[in-house]
Amino acid sequence: MNIKSGDYQRVFDAIVMMNACAEAVMFLYGFIRPILSGRGVTMALFDYSELY
Repeated sequence: MNIKSGDYQRVFDAIVMMNACAEAVMFLYGFIRPILSGRGVTMALFDYSELY
């Protein structure tokens, strides 16, 4: 199996995309969960600010 330099770039891009997707999913989960539990958008923003 021959590995070209472009393959490494593709693997790196895939890892970066997976990290970005995971972060987006965690953000959405943290944002939507308080809304679904009836605490409203304000509490969702407040909860998110505590995470970081």
